[in-house]
Amino acid sequence: MRHRDLGCLLRFAVVLLGWSAAQGLVADELYYPGPGTQWEQRAPDKVDIDADKLAEAVKFAQAHEIGWLRDVRAQIEKDVAYWGAEIKKLGITAE
Repeated sequence: MRHRDLGCLLRFAVVLLGWSAAQGLVADELYYPGPGTQWEQRAPDKVDIDADKLAEAVKFAQAHEIGWLRDVRAQIEKDVAYWGAEIKKLGITAE
């Protein structure tokens, strides 16, 4: 086998390994949560998440909450009222 062919084969093997590893990360079935409290809940250790780091991240997020409205459309309207015509609305917000 020539040197160039070996390099090509090695690159292909790396790509194949990466692809197969990524396939293992994809869930067997897609999950779409329902509204409100219909979200599925799992303990951090059941989904390979460090519970202490998760708690730290939640604490940080709560301590650094921003003042945006929960309703995205209302927040955009508020921003447009403040910034005026400089804001260009796109997609579903353009209605």
